[in-house]
Amino acid sequence: QAVLGSEIEVNLDDIHEPSSQSEIFNPVDGQNGEPELFPAQALDFEVDGDSGLLNLQNQGFEALANSNWEGAARAFRTLASEMQGDACVLNNYGLALLQNAISMQKSNDEWANVGVDSQFEASIMALRQAAKANPDQSLILYNLATALVSSGRNDKALRIFEVFLERNAEPSLAGLNGKAVSLAALGRFDEASKALNKAILIDKNNPILVSNLTRFSTI
Repeated sequence: QAVLGSEIEVNLDDIHEPSSQSEIFNPVDGQNGEPELFPAQALDFEVDGDSGLLNLQNQGFEALANSNWEGAARAFRTLASEMQGDACVLNNYGLALLQNAISMQKSNDEWANVGVDSQFEASIMALRQAAKANPDQSLILYNLATALVSSGRNDKALRIFEVFLERNAEPSLAGLNGKAVSLAALGRFDEASKALNKAILIDKNNPILVSNLTRFSTI
């Protein structure tokens, strides 16, 4: 079992399993009036002057910037095979897969939804590997929790969000909001509102926080 916080232990080897918790809603970009998450984030990394790796790195980041999730996933997957164990590359690969899964999930195309679960699963696996490769990079934990809650694994996401918040010296708006979204998805609306109110004390004008608090107060 990997200890990722001073008080909370999380087994990174079991978080890719489907959640048995019945989800109330699935937060994907605030669609259908559902709560919204702060976006997952890519991480920069060095390729030590290797022209081939540099080209792949540029392709990957350019694809991310253009919302070409499949292209980004291909570039970072190749980089991950060349730079085995690099947490930042694995993070970016997982991020591209996550964004592709979310895009597929939002599509009205019936065929596009066929591979959503496998895309989420692959994203979680990549981000889990990244977290194990570099437990000190807390942003990877946030991205992993985002993938978990976006795929409906809300109970496991909540644990990771709590670890992420514990690992940061300063309160994180993204982490508090993610924790609130997970709690709300588990039906724990009072706790969700408390987490959001704590975040709003830091930034009372943040549109995501304000919008989510309004949603929770009407449920």
